[in-house]
Amino acid sequence: MKKFIMPVLAGAMVMTLAACGQKEPSKIEKIKTAGELRIAICDAHSTNCEYDEASNTYTGVESEFASFIAEDMGVSATFVQMNLEDAKTSLNDGSVDIAIGNINNESDYLYNFGVSSSYGNGYLYCVTQRGVFVNTFDSMSGLNVCNYSRLSPSTKNDIEVIENVTVTESEDLKNVETKLLDGSIDAYMCYEYQAKELINNPNLQAQNIVGANIERLVVLNNVNDSDLTNEVNSALQKYALKRAEEKALEEAENSEETGEENEGE
Repeated sequence: MKKFIMPVLAGAMVMTLAACGQKEPSKIEKIKTAGELRIAICDAHSTNCEYDEASNTYTGVESEFASFIAEDMGVSATFVQMNLEDAKTSLNDGSVDIAIGNINNESDYLYNFGVSSSYGNGYLYCVTQRGVFVNTFDSMSGLNVCNYSRLSPSTKNDIEVIENVTVTESEDLKNVETKLLDGSIDAYMCYEYQAKELINNPNLQAQNIVGANIERLVVLNNVNDSDLTNEVNSALQKYALKRAEEKALEEAENSEETGEENEGE
């Protein structure tokens, strides 16, 4: 029996070494094998992204860019709506691959997530009754301020530390409109999309907040997937070039049409 022990042990060692030599697939390899990029949309009611429930489709720069990332990887795009906190949890547990949608580049994200280069800016507005001017954070002191609930954490903090301010949150614009008009709230802090919706009422106005930081919008992914972060940034460069070419072509076509009209006069 002894003469068979060494060959068996040697065979076991070879199998163990072979198993140790297997390389864990990268995140991109896993995505390509699955055939889909799972995308968390954190705000589907913004200037950059809007969801149409009737057609179950997304429009806007953010959904278009996210689809472009998937296309660049040769996979399909699967969208899931969730708030930012749920998206961060889903990135950490691997149930989504990237998150996009009015996500400001918060200082702590760099240490906890893969963070893309900025693809756009988010601008803050304050909606009040017409004739009521609230255009700085300091001017909110003593007021009842309602925040759009999907404002970035840093922006919410800037408002909450204002002296004697009372802060609530809401995404229900009809309810916000009613409360602004009856004086239940003095001001509504939001983004451009919400401000435009509210000032359709002629008794309301929107103002920029002087001194507010411009939000730098980014895509997040799991902190361990640096290859995916690099892929997103590469796709961003390609997408920016594509949009620039489309804009140049559109301007050229408009110029030709204008020239033809002038010739016909």
